[in-house]
Amino acid sequence: MRLNQDEPVVHSDVIYISNQMSTFSPNLGEQTYKTLKQMEIKLDRHHSNKYNIIKVNIYVPNLDYWSSMKDCYQNFFGSAQPNNSIIPTYDEQAPISFEMVAKKMTYANC
Repeated sequence: MRLNQDEPVVHSDVIYISNQMSTFSPNLGEQTYKTLKQMEIKLDRHHSNKYNIIKVNIYVPNLDYWSSMKDCYQNFFGSAQPNNSIIPTYDEQAPISFEMVAKKMTYANC
């Protein structure tokens, strides 16, 4: 199942990415990694990277999912670790979903 995933919206030097999700998988680490990689590809196409991410919203079916995702999320971002919010959707059938706000790279922050 592939869900609608819009292209990022770019306004000035800010990139907005929403509705990023992977196909549903019982392995939350795998689901998290695939989704973050999708976002990274979109950032790259818009001249940015994970080090320019300002904010991430993470939508999870249940708050208990965060403990299963946390290591993968933290490993992916390494030293970047953007501000984030964990938001429960209370829909156990839904995959995890991400939204993020990032800055476009400039020569000053390359």
